[in-house]
Amino acid sequence: MLAWLLMIIRRGNGRPEETAIMERARLVWSKIGPAAAFVALLILLWMMQHVEQGPAAFYGGIFAASLLSVVLVAGSIPFGSWMQDLLVFKPFDVAGRYSYGIYLWHWPLWLFTKAMFPQWGARHLGWMLLITLALTACCTAMSWKLVEQPVARGGFIAMIRPLPENGMWDVTRCWITIAVVLSTCLMSGYAVANAPKQTSVERALEENAKMLKEQQGMHLDFDRKHPPAPKKPAYTMPDGQQMVAFGDSVMLASSKGLQSVFPGITVDAETSRSMTKALGLIDQAKSQPEGLRQWVLVGLATNSAVTDGQLNDILNDIGPDHVLVLINAHAPVSWVPGTNDALSNFAAAHSDNVVLVDWDATISAYPDELAGDGIHPGMSNTLYAQAVKDAIANWIKQGH
Repeated sequence: MLAWLLMIIRRGNGRPEETAIMERARLVWSKIGPAAAFVALLILLWMMQHVEQGPAAFYGGIFAASLLSVVLVAGSIPFGSWMQDLLVFKPFDVAGRYSYGIYLWHWPLWLFTKAMFPQWGARHLGWMLLITLALTACCTAMSWKLVEQPVARGGFIAMIRPLPENGMWDVTRCWITIAVVLSTCLMSGYAVANAPKQTSVERALEENAKMLKEQQGMHLDFDRKHPPAPKKPAYTMPDGQQMVAFGDSVMLASSKGLQSVFPGITVDAETSRSMTKALGLIDQAKSQPEGLRQWVLVGLATNSAVTDGQLNDILNDIGPDHVLVLINAHAPVSWVPGTNDALSNFAAAHSDNVVLVDWDATISAYPDELAGDGIHPGMSNTLYAQAVKDAIANWIKQGH
């Protein structure tokens, strides 16, 4: 819209009265535009630090950033705008010139990097970003030379038909382009034709969820007939009958291992859960005939940031006669390092009845045990459950 408006203002449409109005608007904007652009830049820089992938972004944040970007551009391009001095920095010019290629390449290459280095998780996010940046620069330069420049000069046919003025180089370029396009089409066709309806992770999670649902029905019938007496805190290694676990898809993937290491444990895990669901799950368990079991495992750190306020609410909700076992996260997403720090600090501050399970460190030592997404462990191993058992054992050894 801004680009079309600039063309209208510059060329006019032959009507003197409208041309005069546009000229006055241009003169006014040339005075206030640079200041408006500078303010927009400051707000955008603030938003980069404070607006994350959450409600603030999707309920107006992205739209506001788009409008501010238009103001920034509109206030910087008028002839004589002092904002131009800030934006003629050479790296900015390079980024703008190749921005379309960067836009096309950066995301698939980021996904490729995460798939190639699942063991790095969020602890080495900087290295993954650097690798993605280097690959993006290489692929952008290739597409600029092989596709964008030739198409700009000779149309789309220039991708496969050499331009006479470029000689043998252009013939070579065309053959490279044809080979890349054909191989891409063949590989894409093969991938689509052979793609399963569900990934192996999705299938396993679905099977585990079905198994847990059946087991929960069996436990409910048993509990109605024989509700056990409430257990008082006992600082010895608990058995599964003393434990209840609330978790997300990572716990769901590990549910068989938990039941193997802690027979009788109640596991309530679903995909896409976050820490905001914890209080409701705990209250629901309290309403059951047997009440809330003494050892409460919470593994809900993968899908969103976790705050001290949430953790305090959970600890207060379970009560002083229970032990809270917090399981941190391993995932190549931005909020995981901060979330893991929050869990660690909270456990240290409430060490009398809070245990921290460092799942991130455990699975980082066995990256081959992760599925292709770099987040979920294999369904057959017991690493997750063993990490829980080791953390509880160490906590008990410390005299709690």
